[in-house]
Amino acid sequence: MNEQVKNMLIGLFVVIACSLIVGIILFIEPSVGDGKQTLIVRFSNINGISVGTRVVFAGKPIGEVVQIETIPDAREQPIDQWGNVYYYQLILHVDSHIHIFTTDEFTVQTSGLLGDKSIAIIPRAPTKHMPPKLVTDNTPIYAQSTDPLEGAFNEMKDLAEKIGIAVDKIVSWFDQNEDSLSSAVQSFDHAMSGIATTVNRVNQLDLVSDLKHAVDAFSDTMDLTKTALTTLENENSFENAGVMIRNFKDASESISEISKEVACGRGTIGKLFMDDLAYLQINAVLSKANTLMNDVNQYGLLFNLNKQWQRTRTKYASFLDSVETPAQFENYFENQVDMINAAMDRISMLIEKAEGSLNSDRILRTPSFQKDFSELMRRVDALYNNLKLYNQDLMDAINQQNGECNQ
Repeated sequence: MNEQVKNMLIGLFVVIACSLIVGIILFIEPSVGDGKQTLIVRFSNINGISVGTRVVFAGKPIGEVVQIETIPDAREQPIDQWGNVYYYQLILHVDSHIHIFTTDEFTVQTSGLLGDKSIAIIPRAPTKHMPPKLVTDNTPIYAQSTDPLEGAFNEMKDLAEKIGIAVDKIVSWFDQNEDSLSSAVQSFDHAMSGIATTVNRVNQLDLVSDLKHAVDAFSDTMDLTKTALTTLENENSFENAGVMIRNFKDASESISEISKEVACGRGTIGKLFMDDLAYLQINAVLSKANTLMNDVNQYGLLFNLNKQWQRTRTKYASFLDSVETPAQFENYFENQVDMINAAMDRISMLIEKAEGSLNSDRILRTPSFQKDFSELMRRVDALYNNLKLYNQDLMDAINQQNGECNQ
């Protein structure tokens, strides 16, 4: 075979192969089912969709578009989630063996490198609020007219718009609160500086180590306390403490009852504390005891044998024996009161003189002066109580005499 014949056979083989490929593409179509089931689907956008566009169910071709219509009153019909109007109504012929429900999703799908459009039916599981119904020839179906890729871009666009609005609000908020934010940042900076200074100071003073020692000591103390409590519990000390507390409680209740009795003036002690006459008598006894102690201090333990004390007592006794009439008693009483007033006047003069002195503070604040003045006040108070006692005795004697007269 010469070279020319060989080249002619190769060219003829290439021509036949290309013819077969073109024939397969143009004349051999994939099976799309029997086309006996009709579907009415409404779209708001049929860009790239035309009569003959393939219909796929879960990726498998099951039919094609046979007719495209326009809806006259489309603007009054329902719209999709992006506000688009369902303006076109497509008639699809699909395989009658495929069962399509209202819960399935109808959408426009782009496939292949050349961007071929198709109508995809994606089966979806039914929801609780939407029970599935079989699609019939008279049931219009509203498809998702936007390509998933285009829908993703639309969602990204919506998201970008929302982000932009949020950023604008954030910028506006920052503009309105710029001064407050600056103050807050400065305060935070000062606080952090203070914390850093405090931490440095803590490190310098080794407070962490001291705190650790304190915690260890506290832990040791708690261990000792636990050991002591365990020992007390083993020795039944708590039961004894309970008995002691109950006894103390009973004693407290008894003391409380006695205190109430005393406060109400009941009982011997109560009457002793609450009766004014008993109080005056006790005060008189104490006054006499005080006079006795003064005599002992002045004249000695055997003051009754002291000549001076005997002369003073004899003088007072003789003077009182000489009082026989009310007039003489009145004179005696006035003389005693005059002597008391004279003594009080002298004390007042001494106090005024001390106040006018340059050393008034030293004189008035002298412990001995304060002690003597307190003793004087106590004696004056005892004298006043004695007078009240004498007055009470006098009133009792008058009442007793009047009672005897009435009998």
